[in-house]
Amino acid sequence: MALKDAVARGDFAVVAAHPLPFPEPGVEAAEELHEVADNLLLMAALHVPGVVVESRAMNTNPLRPMLFGRRTCG
Repeated sequence: MALKDAVARGDFAVVAAHPLPFPEPGVEAAEELHEVADNLLLMAALHVPGVVVESRAMNTNPLRPMLFGRRTCG
């Protein structure tokens, strides 16, 4: 009832602060896309230090085979 009274008075600040009773179109899809992008970024942030640690522990250079397509024997 307070929302209807605020609208009748022209107090639209109350209306803007009031949550919608239904989600806007595309909001759920945008939230899902944001969550997927966040997870991918987290995986990349964990993967790069892991590769650095492993390459130092094994004394290898994983970047050269990725760039040139062949691994040197030795």
